[in-house]
Amino acid sequence: MSEPDNSDPPTAGPRLEETLSEADVVERIRGRAAVATPATQEFRRRHLPAVLAYARVCSRQAEGAAELADRAFASAVREIRRGIDAPGTWRHRLLILVQRTAVSWSADGRRERLAPGFVACVEAADGPDHAGPLPVGIRSRDAALLDGFHDLPERTCGVLWHAVIEAEPDSEVAARVGVETEALAALKASAHTSLQRAYLRAHLERNGSATCGHFHRLIEAATEPGDLRRSVDLEQHMSECSCCTLAVAQLFRLKQDPRGALADGLLGWGSAAYLATAPTHTRTRPEPPRPAATSVVPPRPAHRPEVPLGSTDAPPHQPGGRALGAAAVAVAVVAVAVVVLLPDDRPHSGPVARPPQPPGLTAPVTWSPSAAATSASPGPSASASPAPTPKQAHRRTHAASPSPVPSPRGDVNLALHKPVVAGSHTQDYVPSNASDGDSNTYWEATSNLFPQSFQIDLGSPVDIRTIAMDLPPVAYWNQRSQTISVEGSTDGSDWTTLAPATSYFFDATQGNTATATLASAPRTRYVRLLFTANSGWPAAQLSELRIFAR
Repeated sequence: MSEPDNSDPPTAGPRLEETLSEADVVERIRGRAAVATPATQEFRRRHLPAVLAYARVCSRQAEGAAELADRAFASAVREIRRGIDAPGTWRHRLLILVQRTAVSWSADGRRERLAPGFVACVEAADGPDHAGPLPVGIRSRDAALLDGFHDLPERTCGVLWHAVIEAEPDSEVAARVGVETEALAALKASAHTSLQRAYLRAHLERNGSATCGHFHRLIEAATEPGDLRRSVDLEQHMSECSCCTLAVAQLFRLKQDPRGALADGLLGWGSAAYLATAPTHTRTRPEPPRPAATSVVPPRPAHRPEVPLGSTDAPPHQPGGRALGAAAVAVAVVAVAVVVLLPDDRPHSGPVARPPQPPGLTAPVTWSPSAAATSASPGPSASASPAPTPKQAHRRTHAASPSPVPSPRGDVNLALHKPVVAGSHTQDYVPSNASDGDSNTYWEATSNLFPQSFQIDLGSPVDIRTIAMDLPPVAYWNQRSQTISVEGSTDGSDWTTLAPATSYFFDATQGNTATATLASAPRTRYVRLLFTANSGWPAAQLSELRIFAR
């Protein structure tokens, strides 16, 4: 590539390198020193905050993180100058270089500088010789997603990584991939579709049999939102094929939680922590002048899931929102995906099968659409009195002794804003979402790790009349049943069964809420829900827990 003899003249605005696309910056790094040096500096400046964020996840101290980042940049620049192109995007490549450098440290004295969780993951994944991104926790990693991502064009990969995973403003993503901001919306939609097709193709080639290939189109149709057609052949095949069941489950997640699914599949270990700490909305690079640049999108609250690609009004990450036409296919997905392991996977714990649901244990279940329709409604009827306002709750604490109210009103949600704990959670779907009074936020446990527990402290013993369990009251969540038992305790140590394991049915058209009415129960301060199955997603889910006294 021919380069001018003179360097770019200084200007009052952004430097030339700051206005270049990623591909142009990389090309200049391969050029003469006069242009390679500022391009290398720009390359580092663009990616350093994100690379450091992931390096901090992998290391114990700031010094170790800085060294991991430096080594990753040095390796990347060497690859660029040798003419090696990054598979996918350079941001992804840099993070993988951080991970690989940290893996090499785990084999010598530098392992003490690494995060304990990282070292444990390396040891569980065959040690320092492990190839590819480390898996997320103990879950098996479907390498087909990485294969499919690498098969996509560079620009498509850039849109997926920077617009979806990094959640960068449209104007910045457009500048990175070298398009006008106005064209980015269409690119997002097409990129998402291309990724799903590339993943499914790679997955069936890597893990499927010749028979699986015949179901390629049916799998695509079954996971298409709004497609109500039912394929008995696919249902029968999935009841016997773990490969296609896993493919359907992954496609559902890519549609409803593209950010989490991509980060897990492409980065692996530490992806959730990276998403929570990466400076996706705090950029230091000045925006290059563009004909019609859009304003920077402010960050969404941490407890809000991400909106799927190509959607302007669909609610964020809702694994419950799988619009699978046949409910039987959805049940088959979860029933098999919970225990499925591909031939080349190495599990670290045995699969947990869905327990049988004996007859006669079904507790009374009533539907209360009005209660789920708004977070302000405290009880199971539309005429119930409103929940106490924060101001009223605050007045209760002015007493010198925090003695509880002896007889709380039966229309007051005793669980509202009470402290909660859970056995696990995924990404930012934390336990406190289920007691915040907002039915559109929710708690979700780690996938494929049943049983899961959710516990709340009511503050003092009360006589419980009903326990209402909600999921987000939106049509995007498909019908599902969750098997839940309810336990109570006065001290948090000795537990009594309040309601045996029961399959509770949730239907968005009926408010997505199920209520257990307790015939009689001892006075209870701590309430614990034990989840052992979910027919709509391989994890426990709860948007609001509402408890009412007698």
